[in-house]
Amino acid sequence: MRYGIAIAIVGLSILPALAQESAAEIVDRAIRATGTTADRLEQLQVSTQKMRGVMVAPVGELPTRKELLYQGDNQFRAAFEISVNDRMTRTSLGISGEKGWRIYPTGISDALGESEINDIRDELYCRWLSTLAPLKSNEVTLETLPSIKVNQQPAVGVKVIRKGRPTVSLYFDEKTMLLVKSVFTGRESGVKVTKETIFSDFQAFQNMQLPTKIVEVHNGLKAASWTVQDYSFPGKIDVKQFDRP
Repeated sequence: MRYGIAIAIVGLSILPALAQESAAEIVDRAIRATGTTADRLEQLQVSTQKMRGVMVAPVGELPTRKELLYQGDNQFRAAFEISVNDRMTRTSLGISGEKGWRIYPTGISDALGESEINDIRDELYCRWLSTLAPLKSNEVTLETLPSIKVNQQPAVGVKVIRKGRPTVSLYFDEKTMLLVKSVFTGRESGVKVTKETIFSDFQAFQNMQLPTKIVEVHNGLKAASWTVQDYSFPGKIDVKQFDRP
């Protein structure tokens, strides 16, 4: 009799594991939560965004405006207007495939080094995954993660693995299933940094639920916070937009 009881107890103990939602099921629910389909989410991979907020520097928080252009995970351009001691400075940078460039506030430009380009491309890859559509590709492997709390609310997690790319953890609000956090290990000036991005205040843009509040955290410290003023989805951006001026 006691063996029968033991077997029954063991059987009960594995039921939660058998009933656990798979990573693929989590992704499917997350896509539905955006209010659209995986095919339509493809348009998020070609987008422009306008934001205002602050970047954290040794001298304190610097009021900043920026405009971002994305095309897939290998073309990117960012233009910044940064207020330093009530003086506005402008800078920009871009990536196109294996090439990258930067324009300093002085107007001087130079080419980005290979390590800088790789660091930025890792960030682009993480951002690309956050559009969710790439999570349906056979090129990535998905695993479930233990639940955590994000913005004081329970969140379910998915680990995204792809050869030659950083492993990225994505967390979705347990109630709304909207993406509320991404995490990966990147580099800043050659030093490994745990980079977290926290998303909140979702609003509808072209019938898709997208975040309007974004906070960037590096090694547990706030690096920047942004309010998204506008998203647009042009379908295609002229590749010349990503070339060095």
